[in-house]
Amino acid sequence: MTWHLCGTESVQEGSKGANSWPGKWFTGNVKACKGAPGETEGLLSYSGTKFVGMENHCSIKKITRRGAGFDLLLRCAAEGEEYDYKEYIEMSDGKLSRTTLLDGKRQTYLYSRCP
Repeated sequence: MTWHLCGTESVQEGSKGANSWPGKWFTGNVKACKGAPGETEGLLSYSGTKFVGMENHCSIKKITRRGAGFDLLLRCAAEGEEYDYKEYIEMSDGKLSRTTLLDGKRQTYLYSRCP
């Protein structure tokens, strides 16, 4: 699947280049990769036009390149609630850096790609 970004770029799912953020990612123990997305703590999945985190399912509504990474606008559902959500993701040295706002404070998390 190809994602078309705002502008002229696109990101190919399964690609291995600098923009290869689609796929499964973990933080902590690599054993999380054997778990199911949405049910396993420490496991994230970006596939197609979806993002799945722990008990959190989102549609990716907009992808915009910013600097070395991407701003994602997401429409999420969790615990019976729907909400809009923004995050910034960036690839560096094979790791995924994910920056979100939590209670008005910027939080950055680092993930490794599942084998």
